[in-house]
Amino acid sequence: MKTITGIILLTSLVLAPVVRAENAADLQKLMTTGDCVGCDLQDADLRNLDLRGANLEDANLINSKLHNTNLSRANLKGANLVNADMDGVTLRKANLQQAQMRGVLMANADLEGANLRGVDFTLHDGERAILTGSNLRNADLTGAYLRGIKLKEANLVGANLSYTDFSTDYPRNTSAKSAANAAIMAIPFAIPGAVLSVVAEVVIPEASAYNADVSYANLQGARLTNANLQDINLHEANLRNADLQNANLHHAYLGFAEKVSPKFMPLLTKNFLTNQ
Repeated sequence: MKTITGIILLTSLVLAPVVRAENAADLQKLMTTGDCVGCDLQDADLRNLDLRGANLEDANLINSKLHNTNLSRANLKGANLVNADMDGVTLRKANLQQAQMRGVLMANADLEGANLRGVDFTLHDGERAILTGSNLRNADLTGAYLRGIKLKEANLVGANLSYTDFSTDYPRNTSAKSAANAAIMAIPFAIPGAVLSVVAEVVIPEASAYNADVSYANLQGARLTNANLQDINLHEANLRNADLQNANLHHAYLGFAEKVSPKFMPLLTKNFLTNQ
């Protein structure tokens, strides 16, 4: 028991200098009890720690460092993680419902089975949330705000993305709209594949820094019913058996996307040809 206590105290002493004086006590509480509801951990350095099952509901983790930290089954409901560095973090079956995650860095994170209902991943100070290569298999993102998010090469197999909002977080460029409308009129309606590709080439460059990027992602069997996918980049994404019922795909880019179900082709064509 003395050895364990010594390790905890040593860890706390190492971490304490990198946090503000006013939240040192909260950091100590987290390290010793794992229960830190509403704690102020802004700017805290929590890299490479084992915080499995920790209770951080409503905690302030703005600008915190959680690189390679294990937060599996942790409770982060309502936590503020704006601009947190979470590359390589493990959040398997964690509860992140209603968390603020604007501008987070989460490349290669593991969020398999996590509860991400109502999470806000929208742009923050021009910075997008980056989840490149992350694992969100079977994660629940119902109603999440995903504007400008980068999910390139992410695994979203079986994920629930119903009622999510991927739309561009910045006003669309008027000249781009005019160019897109002209392009639509010039393309034969009998070639929906051409419509999907050419319209995207006209529109996406105008705001590419702010469009959600889900290119090369695996969305096999994902549920996207009633999702707002306007302006999204789904280039070479795997959409096999994905449910796009009632999804808004206005000006989305589906170039070479795999296996879009034939039953959704009329929906895709309609979205592209009526957004004028």
